[in-house]
Amino acid sequence: MGIQWEQLPQQLRDDVETHLGVVLKTAAPARGHVPAAGIRLLHENRRSTWLKACPARHPIARIYERERQVGLVLPVAVPAPRMQWSSTAHGWIAMVHTFVEGRQVDLTPGSLDVSTVLAEIARLGDLLTPCPPGVPSLSDHIGNLLGRAHAILDDQTVMPAGDRAMYADVLDGFDVEALKGDTLLHFALHPGVLRMVGSPGAGPSMFMFD
Repeated sequence: MGIQWEQLPQQLRDDVETHLGVVLKTAAPARGHVPAAGIRLLHENRRSTWLKACPARHPIARIYERERQVGLVLPVAVPAPRMQWSSTAHGWIAMVHTFVEGRQVDLTPGSLDVSTVLAEIARLGDLLTPCPPGVPSLSDHIGNLLGRAHAILDDQTVMPAGDRAMYADVLDGFDVEALKGDTLLHFALHPGVLRMVGSPGAGPSMFMFD
């Protein structure tokens, strides 16, 4: 279970209510894992929103800040929940989006969802190319991940020598420059968030990256 509404700093909760309305009720996500705060808020003005927040020193903070920056520049035409408010005050990174009821898509052969999903991916590619200005580079993020991977391989106790040599060859042949492009991409798709292979949606890169 992640951080709850009552555990957030009072100043942060006050800011949320000042900008979006008094919170009458909160709810945790029905499924999935939220590493920090992921909370549905029901406001007295009948607005329903989704709050994500974490301490600025939290291990996930860099990812949350990337998401917040993307939310600030995401084109209005993009079919995604809009970011209603965000903040980096009080030692926390926080963002609030419109809460949209949804369901998991059915990508089994013959499902009517398949054609809809493919059409939406193509549409997103058009809407997010070129990438909106001000979005953090995906190549920079991948570079950080590669640095961690090399650090793991340098630890002789992590895996057998044969496996380490295999992974080292893969890393040595990986060219971050090959990822450069001008499409806004979602770089963290996995079954816990969406069942889809390759999709645009948070760093500029080539169109298909997974």
